[in-house]
Amino acid sequence: FEPLLDVRAAVAELGIPKDRGRLAEIPTLLEAGIVRLQELAHPDGGFGWWATDKSHPEMTSLVVRGLSRVLEHDVDHQLATMLRDRGVKWLLAWLRSDASSTADAPTVASVLAAIVTARSDLEPDIRSLEGRVGRDTPLTRALLLSVAVRTGADALVASLTRELVETAHQADDRTWWSARPKETSRNEGPTRWQDDDIEATAEVLSALYHAGHDDADLFRRGADWLLDNRVGGDRWRSTRDTGAAIRFLARHAAESSLREGIKVNVLLDGQTIGTVVIDRATIFTDQTVVEIPAERAKPGTTLELALEGEGRITAGISLRYFETGPAIGKSSSGLTVERRWYVISARVDDGKPIWTRTPLTETVPSGTLVESEIVVTTAKAHQYVMVRDPLAGGFEPEREYGIHVEGREPAAEAHVESYDDATLFFLTDLPEGRTVLRHLARATHVGSFTALPAQAELMYFPEVRGNSDGELIDVSAGGEAGQEGDE
Repeated sequence: FEPLLDVRAAVAELGIPKDRGRLAEIPTLLEAGIVRLQELAHPDGGFGWWATDKSHPEMTSLVVRGLSRVLEHDVDHQLATMLRDRGVKWLLAWLRSDASSTADAPTVASVLAAIVTARSDLEPDIRSLEGRVGRDTPLTRALLLSVAVRTGADALVASLTRELVETAHQADDRTWWSARPKETSRNEGPTRWQDDDIEATAEVLSALYHAGHDDADLFRRGADWLLDNRVGGDRWRSTRDTGAAIRFLARHAAESSLREGIKVNVLLDGQTIGTVVIDRATIFTDQTVVEIPAERAKPGTTLELALEGEGRITAGISLRYFETGPAIGKSSSGLTVERRWYVISARVDDGKPIWTRTPLTETVPSGTLVESEIVVTTAKAHQYVMVRDPLAGGFEPEREYGIHVEGREPAAEAHVESYDDATLFFLTDLPEGRTVLRHLARATHVGSFTALPAQAELMYFPEVRGNSDGELIDVSAGGEAGQEGDE
């Protein structure tokens, strides 16, 4: 829902026609998003990750701020108004609860920003809340600055603006802000939104812009730093920090040479292989992309970008390739993933089924019930983790099947989504140590099939990830399942 709002805001900032291509679908998609939010709303008015978990201040703040952005354009939208006002009521109750006293400063500041953005008639006492939240990080200061701007607290706007400018990092003609306090170790990358330098820098730049700060050079250096820190050439780590970056960059670009357009020639070993014109007509189209065939991208190849006329450009290069399942080896970047398959069978004892499982190491007959067990191991606790286990081609998901195997290690509670090609597990909290997840599938087709690796990653920081080995599974027309052997 938030990315749609960010695209709509960028289109408005850049003066791009709203009826071009997929942009014309945005109103319909936003309406569907509001209906989906109604389905996910909790009875208490708050929001979590799902319709059935606990309400959470982070998620509720995101929803309230998003719905407030909708109502800036459609003030009479009744469903959005109802959902927003119920969310504000939950946030106010949370602020008065004991839970808020132990929450970190960015979370409390985000709650305040959501409340003030939604309801000007519920303006909190800024000075008392300021003392309660503190100013330990630039991200907290940026959120408080947005609150101060909306509530007309001019003295607080001036002091927060001064502090943010003074705490900026400057190097190589770039400007950015650190999300974490100075005493915090920076040897590891961020694993929470509160620790993300990209989101912190984008939020600070946007807050300074709204506060009327007029240092054009600071905004230019900050924009360049954001562009330098993209992942894959065209985005940042997640929809969350990508949205924060786009909200500022669209505003910044609206005041740049995009008005006249920029022409760029792409040369490979001195030969022009493509020309793009970047202007309001092409900015959200594939006309600004030049693909280089694999046979042309050889070792030692020189790629050159030649700019015609005045202006500044930033280019991104990404490499896309595919590997087959068995060729993909096990890897770990903060999360270790292991997968094992078991044949599930039952015998009847005194009229009751007794379920057993045996390791699957060779072939399995069609019709056999198979359990996939994924073990995710981590040295530190994380939040918001997704685990994906692709189904091998000859298997179908077994969605409705309850079994109990005596002596089996308990599986973790998770939100589970089962599809024809994969099963997904979502965990709000992943504890330190081992976490076991399981699902069932049935062998349905005879043949030799690729099983792509099981994968685990942080939703907001997918570079913290891991995957199991890719494997092959054989399904036979009949007979007994293969016995356990050497691995």
